[in-house]
Amino acid sequence: MVPVWRNNRGVITIRFVDTKGHACFAKLCHDPNLEDLGCEMERTLWLSRQGIPTVEIIDYMEKDGQQLLISREIEGFPGIAALHDNPQGTLALLGEALASLHSLTVDECPFSYLPQSDSLEDPCVIHGDPAFPNFVIRKDGEVVFLDCGDVGIGDRYIDFAAILKSLSLNGVTDKGAALFNAYGLINPNSARLQAARNIYDAG
Repeated sequence: MVPVWRNNRGVITIRFVDTKGHACFAKLCHDPNLEDLGCEMERTLWLSRQGIPTVEIIDYMEKDGQQLLISREIEGFPGIAALHDNPQGTLALLGEALASLHSLTVDECPFSYLPQSDSLEDPCVIHGDPAFPNFVIRKDGEVVFLDCGDVGIGDRYIDFAAILKSLSLNGVTDKGAALFNAYGLINPNSARLQAARNIYDAG
């Protein structure tokens, strides 16, 4: 077993190989009040049923206030590696994937990104944190979403804000034109972007 990540909520991710030789990831959470892996499992499975490519959940367990979520490793290029290898191509693929996600029927989504999401003028189903560590690109160009614990009805600009911030954190000065062009949004609303960035940063 190899620890690969510990986030700011104390969730530890470990990579291991199962008895059949398959690479897997185990996420361990000691406090569901900080990050609920049960909610992540439910949202991931729901998103998969809607035809959106997501990580494959293998098992989930709860005991003594701790949660364990096990998933299969996705074969492909991690989002960060893909970004640095081909920024424009990666942003275009991500824009297309987000367009598909955001086109899901809102009335069929049982989750909300925020409690006030129901009052949005332009609600859609969003990922909530599609930063570059949170997706993998398969060899055929398919984008597979990871870490789907924030999936729910919300403002599409939350997803845009997450991506633009992730670009900056990864040292890429691109303003996301390829993302918006592939998405089909020619003139993104700067005021909505800033408002969404404030919400995302506070989350």
